Amino acid sequence: MDERVWEELFVKENDMVEVNWTSEEVQKLTDIYPYLSNAQISEMMGRSVGSIQHKATRLGLNKDKEANKIVRSVARSGCGGANWKGGRKKNKAGHILVLRKGHPMADQSGYVLEHRLVMAEHLGRLLNDNEIVHHINEVKDDNRIENLTIMTRGEHTTLHHKGKKRSKQACENILNGRMKHEQNNIDRQIG
Repeated sequence: MDERVWEELFVKENDMVEVNWTSEEVQKLTDIYPYLSNAQISEMMGRSVGSIQHKATRLGLNKDKEANKIVRSVARSGCGGANWKGGRKKNKAGHILVLRKGHPMADQSGYVLEHRLVMAEHLGRLLNDNEIVHHINEVKDDNRIENLTIMTRGEHTTLHHKGKKRSKQACENILNGRMKHEQNNIDRQIG
């Protein structure tokens, strides 16, 4: 048990029962209150959030405005945010993204395309840039392994454009795109 003696430390004041605060606790609260959330202080001091708020009010303590912005921002980000959906979201193309910060296939925000993640885990290796994961039933959010197949970029393009009529300009654009992609692959292998 800490320095507080629990017997007879109760004070009846304004119909509220409160455990007395030691001078060390009051000093600690005064020092940290402006910079931490009440929940963090509560955890550190072993007191309820209500007790922290009550004592701070009685001492006339206020939160530092800049520190309070940071504390609130952190508290409302990730799983504490109102829009948190478990680290899953859908992109504009209709593919599911899952949060995997630090994963080699993650984007700058830490999200990985779920169908690529499922295939990589199934294969037991990372996918390279030329490997495309195709949805067999063409439902972009159906990421069951039995609905996924792996193919090259060229095979995937051929599959989706087979039998379609194109203008001469569209054919040239496709050809230029393929040539540019192949040149990028050569540049990566050399450099």
